[in-house]
Amino acid sequence: MFKLNQSLADQMNLNKSCIVITQDDFLLPEIPRPEQGIQEQISDEERIEDAKRKAEAIINEAKRKSEETRRSAWREGYAEGKAAAEREAGDFIRELSNEARTIFTNLEKYKQELFRDLKENLLALSFEIAEKIVNVALQRDDKIYIGIVEKAIENLKSTEKFVLRVSRTEYEKFFKDGAQWLRDETGCMPFEVVCDPQMGEGGCILESGDRMVNAGVQLQLSKIAHLLTEKTKTE
Repeated sequence: MFKLNQSLADQMNLNKSCIVITQDDFLLPEIPRPEQGIQEQISDEERIEDAKRKAEAIINEAKRKSEETRRSAWREGYAEGKAAAEREAGDFIRELSNEARTIFTNLEKYKQELFRDLKENLLALSFEIAEKIVNVALQRDDKIYIGIVEKAIENLKSTEKFVLRVSRTEYEKFFKDGAQWLRDETGCMPFEVVCDPQMGEGGCILESGDRMVNAGVQLQLSKIAHLLTEKTKTE
């Protein structure tokens, strides 16, 4: 609220021809600043709405005080003081309006940055979960990996002998006693199964002449993750 200091009040009693209001006579409300970081107790929407309400309250309060000062000066006949007060109040309101606009702009920018960070974090978490689910499914259901290998052979479309590289785990589980069963199921050309100790579980690479098909689970998940990450950056 506007406040006249004691010396100013005394001066008004002695000489009622004018009122002098200085910047120091104003008590400026504290402008809320957006906090940095995510606080668990308060949601982002609540913080934004709260800041908007505070900024609007500041402007409304300043207008109310300006009107009170104008009416008081008019009633007491202090025309000069009234004009000075209105100028001061006008400057004050403009300053507060600029501060409020700055707050709204910063809040919107912060909200967009926060939303982008949350999307990236959620995307990374989603792929971690998806990877674990796929690995569990591979361990529980042999048909999943067999389907991956059969699809890779189909995509290779080789008319000559080729090489199938698999991880140690899949080699011991499916090809320890040979791979004739897979030839019988797919009707493909003869091929050699190679155990690759450097390959992770779910790995599957086919090589034929100058062609290669990598149908490994990890590679497919990585490709999907990359595509979705790039898509998120452009939104």
